[in-house]
Amino acid sequence: MLISPFAVRFAGDTELQPDVLVARFADLTATSLLVAPLLAVEVASASTRLVDRTLKAAAYARHGVTAYWIVDPNPQRPVVTVHELQGGEYVEVAAAIADDRLAVTAPFPVTFTPAELVAGLRPD
Repeated sequence: MLISPFAVRFAGDTELQPDVLVARFADLTATSLLVAPLLAVEVASASTRLVDRTLKAAAYARHGVTAYWIVDPNPQRPVVTVHELQGGEYVEVAAAIADDRLAVTAPFPVTFTPAELVAGLRPD
């Protein structure tokens, strides 16, 4: 089990801590990841939304993170936006809102809805 925060150290001067990351087990150390993860996920909030969409996205792209997702966990209208690295820049390849089914193939196949991701946040 890995405990957050878990650092991704791209270079001596760049360290990021994605909210969720997917990496090859062989690439992990006890405290960090020294190569680009397969997937970085940021959960947006009012205080991080701009940084997630600009600075973090640019840093992940620059260091070769092949897939980058941004999750907006708004319980009334959750959104997941999927980006893939193409030509050194992220291109939005898919997005889903609430109960829309999202099928993603990279870096691994998975199908879900944004509502499923935030189900525990909704008052019953």
